[in-house]
Amino acid sequence: MSTTDIRSEGDKPYYKDIQFVEMKLRGHDRVISFERVGSSDQLFAVARTLGDTLHVWLSDVYTLGEAEFLFLREKNPEINCIVSVSGYNRYTDEAKEQAVRDRVGLFKIGEFLGALNVKEFWTYVPRPTTDRDSKSNRRRGA
Repeated sequence: MSTTDIRSEGDKPYYKDIQFVEMKLRGHDRVISFERVGSSDQLFAVARTLGDTLHVWLSDVYTLGEAEFLFLREKNPEINCIVSVSGYNRYTDEAKEQAVRDRVGLFKIGEFLGALNVKEFWTYVPRPTTDRDSKSNRRRGA
Protein backbone atom coordinates (compact mmCIF):
# COMPACT_ATOMS: atom_id res chain seq x y z
CA MET A 1 0.00 0.00 0.00
CA SER A 2 1.24 3.46 -0.80
CA THR A 3 0.04 5.90 1.83
CA THR A 4 2.16 8.79 0.60
CA ASP A 5 0.93 8.93 -2.99
CA ILE A 6 -1.40 11.90 -3.08
CA ARG A 7 -1.41 14.75 -5.53
CA SER A 8 0.29 17.24 -3.26
CA GLU A 9 1.87 17.54 0.16
CA GLY A 10 -1.02 19.91 0.92
CA ASP A 11 -3.18 16.88 1.71
CA LYS A 12 -1.38 16.16 4.99
CA PRO A 13 -3.25 17.54 8.01
CA TYR A 14 -1.55 19.62 10.67
CA TYR A 15 -0.36 17.61 13.66
CA LYS A 16 -2.86 19.39 15.94
CA ASP A 17 -5.72 18.27 13.66
CA ILE A 18 -4.51 14.67 13.83
CA GLN A 19 -4.33 14.93 17.64
CA PHE A 20 -7.89 16.30 17.68
CA VAL A 21 -9.16 13.31 15.68
CA GLU A 22 -7.34 10.91 18.02
CA MET A 23 -8.90 12.61 21.06
CA LYS A 24 -12.39 12.31 19.53
CA LEU A 25 -11.84 8.64 18.65
CA ARG A 26 -10.61 7.89 22.20
CA GLY A 27 -13.85 9.27 23.64
CA HIS A 28 -16.30 7.82 21.12
CA ASP A 29 -18.72 5.13 22.40
CA ARG A 30 -18.61 3.14 19.13
CA VAL A 31 -14.80 2.96 18.94
CA ILE A 32 -13.12 -0.06 20.53
CA SER A 33 -9.63 0.88 19.40
CA PHE A 34 -7.72 2.69 16.71
CA GLU A 35 -4.16 2.79 15.43
CA ARG A 36 -2.10 4.46 12.77
CA VAL A 37 -1.35 2.15 9.86
CA GLY A 38 2.30 1.88 8.89
CA SER A 39 4.35 5.05 9.05
CA SER A 40 1.50 7.24 7.83
CA ASP A 41 0.01 10.01 9.95
CA GLN A 42 -3.04 9.95 7.70
CA LEU A 43 -4.22 6.35 7.66
CA PHE A 44 -5.96 4.87 10.69
CA ALA A 45 -7.60 1.53 11.38
CA VAL A 46 -10.65 2.15 13.58
CA ALA A 47 -12.29 -0.91 15.18
CA ARG A 48 -15.95 -0.30 16.02
CA THR A 49 -18.36 -1.95 18.45
CA LEU A 50 -20.46 -2.71 15.36
CA GLY A 51 -18.02 -5.49 14.47
CA ASP A 52 -16.05 -3.90 11.66
CA THR A 53 -12.87 -1.91 11.11
CA LEU A 54 -12.82 1.30 9.13
CA HIS A 55 -9.70 2.24 7.18
CA VAL A 56 -9.78 6.02 7.53
CA TRP A 57 -7.72 8.50 5.53
CA LEU A 58 -7.36 11.96 7.09
CA SER A 59 -7.32 14.67 4.45
CA ASP A 60 -6.61 18.38 4.44
CA VAL A 61 -7.55 19.12 0.83
CA TYR A 62 -9.37 22.45 0.67
CA THR A 63 -11.96 21.14 -1.81
CA LEU A 64 -11.91 17.40 -2.38
CA GLY A 65 -13.44 16.73 -5.78
CA GLU A 66 -14.27 13.57 -7.65
CA ALA A 67 -10.85 13.44 -9.35
CA GLU A 68 -9.02 13.62 -5.99
CA PHE A 69 -11.37 11.00 -4.55
CA LEU A 70 -10.74 8.61 -7.45
CA PHE A 71 -6.98 9.22 -7.34
CA LEU A 72 -6.80 8.52 -3.62
CA ARG A 73 -8.88 5.34 -3.95
CA GLU A 74 -6.75 4.13 -6.87
CA LYS A 75 -3.56 4.54 -4.84
CA ASN A 76 -5.08 3.20 -1.60
CA PRO A 77 -7.99 0.85 -2.44
CA GLU A 78 -8.35 -0.43 1.13
CA ILE A 79 -9.49 2.99 2.34
CA ASN A 80 -13.23 2.91 3.06
CA CYS A 81 -13.53 6.29 4.75
CA ILE A 82 -12.05 9.72 3.96
CA VAL A 83 -12.31 12.46 6.57
CA SER A 84 -11.60 16.12 5.97
CA VAL A 85 -10.14 17.36 9.25
CA SER A 86 -10.36 21.13 8.84
CA GLY A 87 -13.55 23.10 9.27
CA TYR A 88 -12.53 25.21 6.27
CA ASN A 89 -12.43 22.23 3.93
CA ARG A 90 -15.25 20.76 1.91
CA TYR A 91 -15.99 18.09 -0.68
CA THR A 92 -17.99 18.40 -3.88
CA ASP A 93 -21.40 16.84 -4.45
CA GLU A 94 -19.87 14.75 -7.25
CA ALA A 95 -17.20 13.35 -4.91
CA LYS A 96 -19.84 12.51 -2.29
CA GLU A 97 -22.08 10.80 -4.86
CA GLN A 98 -19.13 8.72 -6.12
CA ALA A 99 -18.17 7.82 -2.55
CA VAL A 100 -21.69 6.59 -1.75
CA ARG A 101 -21.73 4.51 -4.97
CA ASP A 102 -18.38 3.01 -3.93
CA ARG A 103 -19.57 2.46 -0.32
CA VAL A 104 -16.87 4.77 0.98
CA GLY A 105 -17.54 7.32 3.69
CA LEU A 106 -16.65 10.90 2.71
CA PHE A 107 -17.09 13.26 5.61
CA LYS A 108 -16.09 16.38 7.43
CA ILE A 109 -14.93 15.55 10.95
CA GLY A 110 -18.30 16.16 12.64
CA GLU A 111 -20.09 14.04 10.07
CA PHE A 112 -17.56 11.25 10.57
CA LEU A 113 -18.18 11.20 14.31
CA GLY A 114 -21.90 10.77 13.63
CA ALA A 115 -21.30 8.13 10.96
CA LEU A 116 -19.38 5.99 13.44
CA ASN A 117 -22.77 5.16 14.99
CA VAL A 118 -24.21 3.74 11.76
CA LYS A 119 -23.50 0.21 10.43
CA GLU A 120 -23.63 1.36 6.80
CA PHE A 121 -21.55 4.42 7.64
CA TRP A 122 -21.15 5.62 4.04
CA THR A 123 -24.91 6.34 3.93
CA TYR A 124 -24.83 8.66 6.98
CA VAL A 125 -26.47 12.04 6.47
CA PRO A 126 -26.30 14.50 9.37
CA ARG A 127 -29.51 15.94 10.73
CA PRO A 128 -30.07 19.38 9.22
CA THR A 129 -29.50 22.28 11.57
CA THR A 130 -32.63 24.34 12.11
CA ASP A 131 -33.05 27.86 13.40
CA ARG A 132 -34.49 26.36 16.57
CA ASP A 133 -31.32 24.27 17.09
CA SER A 134 -29.16 27.36 16.64
CA LYS A 135 -31.21 29.38 19.14
CA SER A 136 -31.17 26.52 21.64
CA ASN A 137 -27.41 26.17 21.34
CA ARG A 138 -26.94 29.91 21.88
CA ARG A 139 -29.04 29.74 25.06
CA ARG A 140 -26.93 26.86 26.38
CA GLY A 141 -23.74 28.66 25.46
CA ALA A 142 -22.75 26.08 22.83
